[in-house]
Amino acid sequence: MTRLLPLLILLFGAWAKAHNAPDFDDPATTIEARNTLIFFAALGGAALAFSVGALLATLSRMRRSDSQAPEAATVRARQQTWMTVYAVTAVVGAVVSGFAAASLLNFRQSRETEFSASGHGTRWDFQYGGGVRTSSELVVPVGKLVRLKFTAGDGAQTLALPVVGRFQAEPGVIKNLEFVYDRPGVYAPRDPQAAPVWVVALEADEFERFMAAARNYTPPAIRGDAALGQQVFEVNCASCHRVQGSTARGVIGPDLSYFAQRHALGNGIPHTPGAVRDFLRGSGSAEGDRHAPPLHLEEPHLNAVVAYLEALRLEGIDFAALPRR
Repeated sequence: MTRLLPLLILLFGAWAKAHNAPDFDDPATTIEARNTLIFFAALGGAALAFSVGALLATLSRMRRSDSQAPEAATVRARQQTWMTVYAVTAVVGAVVSGFAAASLLNFRQSRETEFSASGHGTRWDFQYGGGVRTSSELVVPVGKLVRLKFTAGDGAQTLALPVVGRFQAEPGVIKNLEFVYDRPGVYAPRDPQAAPVWVVALEADEFERFMAAARNYTPPAIRGDAALGQQVFEVNCASCHRVQGSTARGVIGPDLSYFAQRHALGNGIPHTPGAVRDFLRGSGSAEGDRHAPPLHLEEPHLNAVVAYLEALRLEGIDFAALPRR
């Protein structure tokens, strides 16, 4: 009976986990589903390792046993029975472990994604791969496990994600964070003490459309006041800010590609043309260093820069219809 104890423990563990298994199609249980697959992969591996070890030990005992002893036939029959049990258990363990491992690999390909973030005092910059970046706004797919690697660029600061929580970042230290947003929508910042981060959660197909549009982004044709604004921007702002697909390639300030889609400015106030104008003036609701450096632009040039920034949008992508959370 003692030989069966490890197997009974494994079987009970499998039954208990299967009985409480999460719904694999429910976005709200993505992390639990991933952990369940890891559990069964480990369980199958443990059953395989135990059975192979027991099988080899039984074979060793059979070779050392005295085949001429009176009870040899009975002992050998019992050993052969155990070998059959161990062999079957090994096969079952291999199948369970292999299936769970394959499912886990498929899960990670279809239900997980990885981004990185770096803090810069009053803002957070997010990198998605393929040259896609956003500042102060994180775009995520609904129902997928997001792995976020984050660090602080200059001094310790807090990364506060709506609903998820707040996490301390330190310069030179890369930390890992896992989370899932299970409903689409725009999640506003909730921590007034941290650099504001808005989270835009999109359905999986919408997120793929966003990524495809962002990877291939070039600014739309600029006309009228916006064309003048582009010229003023390239002279006064391009050394600090990046606009994908243009000559503006600065890295000191936030990335302003598809700026018109953003829900808030770097100081956390809602995005409106008037707020952008105040932000560029360094006045209005902006406080401390949470506004643009003084540009000393004449009013027509200031309005032209606002028109240019408001023209920077991703074609076919509209976040306006998303519910506010």
